[in-house]
Amino acid sequence: MILNENVTIKDLLETLESKRARIAFLVNDQKKLSCCVTQGDIIRAFINGVSLKISAKEISHLNP
Repeated sequence: MILNENVTIKDLLETLESKRARIAFLVNDQKKLSCCVTQGDIIRAFINGVSLKISAKEISHLNP
């Protein structure tokens, strides 16, 4: 699944759930791969108190 890197964690979770996916690849505005986010990344972020409103890029792997 490919999404814009500025998607919020909430929107990312909704999309992952609806597509039954476990990973998303995030692209910048020029459509170039910038990072990836897995369900595990999201879980670890929640454990550390991250808000649903932040950009998914903030919890991503920058070297996918």
